[in-house]
Amino acid sequence: MLAENGLSVFVRFDGSDYLFDTGGGSLFAENAEFMNVPLSSLECAVLSHIHPDHIGGVPALSQIYSMISKSCEVYHTEDILSPRLPALKFTPLSESKRVSESFALVLTGSESESGRIREISMLVGRTLFVACGHAGMDKILGEARRFGEVEEIAGGFHNFKSSENELKKCAASLAGSGVKRICFLHCSNLTAVRFFEDAGIECRIGAVGRSYQIV
Repeated sequence: MLAENGLSVFVRFDGSDYLFDTGGGSLFAENAEFMNVPLSSLECAVLSHIHPDHIGGVPALSQIYSMISKSCEVYHTEDILSPRLPALKFTPLSESKRVSESFALVLTGSESESGRIREISMLVGRTLFVACGHAGMDKILGEARRFGEVEEIAGGFHNFKSSENELKKCAASLAGSGVKRICFLHCSNLTAVRFFEDAGIECRIGAVGRSYQIV
């Protein structure tokens, strides 16, 4: 197993498979093959936002589906220009959307020094998958709860500059909203773990090759 800066998560729930981001290159596909994870039967792929460490592997996904003469739907934010790649059906998202009874796409936006960042999070069952959390976890969670309860969050919190008081406030807010478990992934300040645990939230750290049960 190899790692790189970026994020790619394979999710299996209720008989359906999803891919959340593709990392910075083809490594996500190589790791999936090593782990015997089937990428050839996805319900869809989701590109969370425009940053290259989340969408750089799209050509590798195209190659996978081209080799088996199938197509894969790829949801993305409107600021990601749809490349001309075979076997991928690119679908821009302009607002949050329920795709199925147990799957919803959660669109949020935030301002940064480089301009507005649009970001898609993914609600599967009662687990919310977040890439970097640019809009802030409270805002993302609030939008996600339009589609159902959220008991678990897996992803990035984008909280490296947060003070201890801000981390404590976030932990208390999430606990008060019913979040019981957090899996910290890409773009997270892991010193925050103790504040979330103090708030009664079970915490774990995600890493390349690790698998977890979701709700």
